[in-house]
Amino acid sequence: MESSDIKCRNCRIKSTSVSLLNPHELDLLGKGCLQVSFSKGELLFKENGPAKYITYIRDGFVKLSKKGAGNKEYILGVYKQGAYIGLHNLNLSYNSNYFSAYAITQSEVCFIEIKPF
Repeated sequence: MESSDIKCRNCRIKSTSVSLLNPHELDLLGKGCLQVSFSKGELLFKENGPAKYITYIRDGFVKLSKKGAGNKEYILGVYKQGAYIGLHNLNLSYNSNYFSAYAITQSEVCFIEIKPF
């Protein structure tokens, strides 16, 4: 895992919704954003871990999974560049991740703090 600070204003891989923000709003979003690179198979975040971020996939593919009966892993979906994951974290009454996320290819994501988002 490799991380770096990123300025949303100058980002060339903005989602459609973020591209509509004005420069001040982009700066606020950027203060709560961290860009991270993950290797294939690496865990982005864990089920039942603290839910502090919305995750934007800048590049690569990410799978979401949940443990079920008998501790069996169920794949909920596969997401690619341009997708947001963890939007359920916007419900501040639920403080933990509903699922786990793993990079299934070399991936780059932005972790965006919930409050500025």
